[in-house]
Amino acid sequence: MSSFQRLAVHAQLAATGLVDRAFARIGDREAGQSSAEYAGIIIVAIVLVGVLVKAADTWGGTIRDLITKKIGEIGI
Repeated sequence: MSSFQRLAVHAQLAATGLVDRAFARIGDREAGQSSAEYAGIIIVAIVLVGVLVKAADTWGGTIRDLITKKIGEIGI
């Protein structure tokens, strides 16, 4: 193998190693990303349930008052 071929092979190996390491670093940064997304969804769901529970207290009283009023109007 000539010195030029040896140099070309070394350059190719260096470039391949550089690309492999770059892709490995990119993959490492995205590790656990799904867990973060699931945690975000769970937090949104908890907030929605909290809002609905709080609103149900208000709605429950309003609905109870309306039913009581209508029953009073009927005279039962």
